[in-house]
Amino acid sequence: MNAKIPVTIFSGFLGAGKTTLIANLLKQCQGSRIVVLVNEFGKVSIDGQSLSRLEVPRQIEVIALSAPLIAYDDDQEFQLVLTKLLQNQVLPDHLII
Repeated sequence: MNAKIPVTIFSGFLGAGKTTLIANLLKQCQGSRIVVLVNEFGKVSIDGQSLSRLEVPRQIEVIALSAPLIAYDDDQEFQLVLTKLLQNQVLPDHLII
């Protein structure tokens, strides 16, 4: 299967407004299956927790990654999450990182 999922990557400095922007976008995604991968540096995923608590449509899933960076080819956690997403019966409409 040659699945293609649109991906949007948000990056920026601490406090730049990434989480606020993503939260506002998610509130407008009625009927879309969205997966959000939160890559956060720190022992506790503060942004992941705040996005998980949003009152958004049920088709939105937030997954917090524990690795500090996903930019390396050998990031096994990131690769495992993507593999599982592609093996699902129903693919997400969009992936946000």
